[in-house]
Order: sequence, then structure tokens, then C-alpha cells
Amino acid sequence: MTAPGALSAAQIHDFATRVLTKLGTPDDDAKILADAMTWSALRGDTDHSLRRLDQILRRKKAGGLETRADWTPVKKWRNVTVLNGNFTWGVIGGTRAMRHAIASAKESGVGVAVVRDNDNTGALGWYPSVAASESLIGMAITNGAILMPAWGGTAKRVIGNQAYAIASPAGKHPPVIFDSALTMTLNALRKLAASGERVPPGLVLDAKGQPTEDPNEGLLGMLLPIGGHRGFGLAIMWEILTGALSGGMLLGEIGDMETVGQRIGNSLFLLAIDPAAFMPRDEFLARVDRIVDEMHAAEPAPGVEGIRVPGERAARIAEKSAVDGVVFPERHVKLLRAISAELGVEWPGT
Repeated sequence: MTAPGALSAAQIHDFATRVLTKLGTPDDDAKILADAMTWSALRGDTDHSLRRLDQILRRKKAGGLETRADWTPVKKWRNVTVLNGNFTWGVIGGTRAMRHAIASAKESGVGVAVVRDNDNTGALGWYPSVAASESLIGMAITNGAILMPAWGGTAKRVIGNQAYAIASPAGKHPPVIFDSALTMTLNALRKLAASGERVPPGLVLDAKGQPTEDPNEGLLGMLLPIGGHRGFGLAIMWEILTGALSGGMLLGEIGDMETVGQRIGNSLFLLAIDPAAFMPRDEFLARVDRIVDEMHAAEPAPGVEGIRVPGERAARIAEKSAVDGVVFPERHVKLLRAISAELGVEWPGT
């Protein structure tokens, strides 16, 4: 039974669907985006859930976002698919592209798809989770607005922090899902700024290129890559696999989501692999389980409850949320009630 003040998965999905269709999103695309928002909410990531409806509404009204696209592939060749997102919300094009990759992987072992000209691409873990739900390995990479300086360069943003995610199905365990980016995220930086906390050293620079622990200065400055030159090198390779390979926007051409009237133009790279092309599926799943079991058996450091693998904490939260529902932060509820009143879509919460 849903806890007081919480929304069930069905309520989250229904509200998202009704708002999106009211904004002119076709039914199939609205369902895709509602599925992804519900997935994020159940895993405790409310920032990538219903809160995004406010950004979608503002960006559509300002002309930065479209709600319809022609999903006929720009190119379809063997195991490769190219789509154009037409500046619709990126979760829609990314999910459709992953479905093409999955279909190709089921047919011949591996499938690859790219989709260009997207608006915000959302939680990257969603896309490979779609593959993992069908017992496939999945990977997703996106480029984005420039946030990172060149390693060894001057105090100037030149490349995005390139979010990426990989997921694998398991047997007795939940899918292993690693979802990250090549710097700390802007959301994390904004949360530190709102709470008055400091940024750990070595993660951000101010606008003059000097190290800072002030999150507000970091938001005006630059984000440093994980692993120094290694993270910068991956950022370049991710740009090649996304913007360059898709024929989409590159580097500084990509827009900022907060400038609501501006096109964004992210690109996504999606990969699906069918383990059954390599060995019997059950054998592969058992081997993944073995990896997870051996990580669980590792001795935790003092003060650490136990070793977790990527995606495990979110899977536990999702299991609990499926029963108790999801409580959205009050700041999100305030935005959602305003959308409800503006569009005449009933808010399901109390």
C-alpha cells in the first residue's frame, strides 16, 4: 500500500502521460517518456522524473523543444541505425534507437544505433536498462554542452562531461548498471550550492581557471575530468562516438538546457550485445552472478556496511518504492501543481 504523501508507479506514469499528450506529444512517445520518468522515480532519482515536465513545458513554450519527430530511420544498414530526434526530448529518440539496436542484436549478436538532434537525454542508465530487461548487455553515451577545459589548456570550456552508462543482465541478482559522467554532475554541484556545502578539492575550477571549493564559483567556471588526462581522453572519444558519428552537433555547437529558447542538439550512441551469441545465455548470467558474489564477499572497510555493485542500491530502492510509492521533494511538487493548474491536468497527490 502506498505510503501517505507518496505516488504509486501507476500515478506517476499516468500524470506524466497526460501532461505530455496535452503538450502535443504522440501517444507512443509519451508512453516512452513516462516509462523512463517512472523508472527514475522508483530508483530514487526524482530529478530525472516528473520534475522534467516543468523544463519540457518551458522549453516548448519558448521554442527550444519540439514534441514530434519522424522516426523513420535516416539510415538503416545491416546492424546500424541512424535516427534524427528533431529536437524532441532525448529520452524518446534514445529509447527508440536502443530498440533498433536490441532488434539487431537479437538477429545477429550486436546492434548499434545513433540519434542526433536531441533535447535533454535524461538519465543515461535508462537506455541500457531497456536492453538488460531483455537479457542483453546495453551501453549508452551522450555528448553535451561544453563544461570541461582541455587537459593542459587554458581556462576555457571546450568539451562536455559526456554522461554514459553500461548495463548487464544477471541471473539471481538485479541487472548491474553503471551510470556516470566524466566529471561531477551539474545537479550535484547545484545541490551543494543550495545546501551551503563545499565541493571536495580537485573537482572544479572558477571562471578564471583557479581551483575552488565554492560550488557557486564552480557553476560559473569549469568541471575537471575524472582521472585527469584519462577522463579528458574519454571525453574526446565519446564525442567521436556521438556527435561525430551521428552527423549531429559538436562541442560548442550544443546548446544549454537552461536557455529555454535555444536548441540543444545532443547526440546519443546506443549499443546492444546479445550474450547468447557468445555462449549459452544461462552460462553468461551465472558468470555475471559469480562476479557479483565475489564483490559481495570482499571484506568491507571499517564503517562500510557491505560492498555493493553498480545499480544495486537503486534496485533495492525500486523494490521498496514499488510497494511504498515515491515521495517527491516539495520543490518539485510545487512546480508540478503549477503545471497541473496551467494545463488542466489533475495532480494525483494530496
